[in-house]
Amino acid sequence: MSRRTDIVAIILDDAYPNLCQLSEQMAVWAVDTPANRASMYELWSEVATPGNDLTLFNGGNATSSECLPFPVATIEMHHPDATALLLIGLSKTSSLEERLWQLGYSLEVRGDALLAVQQERQ
Repeated sequence: MSRRTDIVAIILDDAYPNLCQLSEQMAVWAVDTPANRASMYELWSEVATPGNDLTLFNGGNATSSECLPFPVATIEMHHPDATALLLIGLSKTSSLEERLWQLGYSLEVRGDALLAVQQERQ
């Protein structure tokens, strides 16, 4: 299976159990929690190549949806080919949808996750 470069996963779940499988499919940015950090350390030791696309970010004390503006802007800089964000650990709400719309994304439900698709820039 080839890795996707057009989608980046943002994990806002405190202890996402499928991090390893997801990292084989696309770049992963996970909120820095003890459980996610342990999973990332394990993956980093297995995949010791530059550009492994596994990143932890500090969400601070904010709720999950409040963390989004920081990683989205940073992810867009680091992954310029990405046109969608797979959001794990969030539920679809009108405030989340509005926040993402302001960042230039529309929101779709995809199973247990949300897919934020970048809108055409004018």
